[in-house]
Amino acid sequence: MEIINPLSIDTAILRPHLWGSLLGNVAYNLNRNLDNIRIFEVDRIFKSLGQGKLPSESMMLGLAWTGSAAKPNWANPRREVDLYDLKGLAEDFIADLNAPDFVFCGSDNPFLDTELRLGLSIAGKNLGEFGLISREAASIFEVKAPVWIMAVNLDILIGNRIERKTFKEPPKFPHSDRDLAIVLDNYIQIGDLLLYLKELHQKYLENIQLFDVYSGKQIPEGKKSVALSFRFRHPVRTLTDAEIDSAMNSILSSLKAKYTLDLRE
Repeated sequence: MEIINPLSIDTAILRPHLWGSLLGNVAYNLNRNLDNIRIFEVDRIFKSLGQGKLPSESMMLGLAWTGSAAKPNWANPRREVDLYDLKGLAEDFIADLNAPDFVFCGSDNPFLDTELRLGLSIAGKNLGEFGLISREAASIFEVKAPVWIMAVNLDILIGNRIERKTFKEPPKFPHSDRDLAIVLDNYIQIGDLLLYLKELHQKYLENIQLFDVYSGKQIPEGKKSVALSFRFRHPVRTLTDAEIDSAMNSILSSLKAKYTLDLRE
């Protein structure tokens, strides 16, 4: 959406996203020798609905993160921020707003690296996305450090939050965990894989946790190893090994029907 009388060429259009201002601010700070940067912005974005029509508006949260994942000290050596830090931040933020039905999914945002990006979805709507900025975006904004960015549509998020919190009694019976490591094609998005597993609605499956993604030595070219932990729990008794084995076999059969994969010992 072009502005008729812009103050400058930089403000000639209404912003369709927050990525530009975030990366511009990161570049400004990096050029002044500040290498641990965490910034956020809350503002509206605008999308054209056609000639003669007012644009649609969405209130967005955008954030950028580069450098150390946490303040280093003698017990906590420096570690660079990664995709899992941003994923955890998204989970905590959405949980705090009491919107539990969101899922991770794939993303095709060109600002983000094709291998290190995830989308967010809730009630069938695109809630947002996050990941590492692409080389092209880094070059355009003259950013010389890996920068992780995230955008969340606050209108959609707040519209799908549960206003009233309810208490859930802690489980009385123990859980059982099973791990599974599979080798998949590199192009398969982890978010799409997790979404597919959740949509199986496996009985007594309480949680799925991704704990490792690896490509390199001992993994064929063009492939990646994905390790997942599955947690099972019955509400009124302890599950048997046979029941859990049956559930895992069912999950594996569904995965083989959906993807070309190999098991990794």
